[in-house]
Amino acid sequence: MQPRESKWFSNINREDVQGITQLPETGDTLYITSSLKDIIVLRKLGLNAIAPSAETTIIPEDIITMLKTRFKKLVIFYDNDNPGIIASNKHSKIYEASEIFVPFKYISEDIKDPSDFVEKYSYEELLDVIKNEEK
Repeated sequence: MQPRESKWFSNINREDVQGITQLPETGDTLYITSSLKDIIVLRKLGLNAIAPSAETTIIPEDIITMLKTRFKKLVIFYDNDNPGIIASNKHSKIYEASEIFVPFKYISEDIKDPSDFVEKYSYEELLDVIKNEEK
């Protein structure tokens, strides 16, 4: 019998929220994204961002409650693929947050998240996409 192969291994649990200790005390919008690399991209744009240990991980209620006291708005910004859309829809209801995605027109170019987008385009263009998606 062959050993089971796994794509990713991690030593963090569901209570670990990437980027949370680097957040300011308060702010307007907090983006909940799917990975550390996307946090870095959003932070380079001057935006506040965090990520759970995985897109499918639900951030504990006490952490979401605390974040809601610190930020006026929570926005889910997961990958624009089937798992990301399903998780975003579910989490937006749980967190009472809005959702945005990299627009579908970029999916044909294998762009599904903020870091993919800036690799092909630019930070400025990503900021324009974010502003247009939040309308």
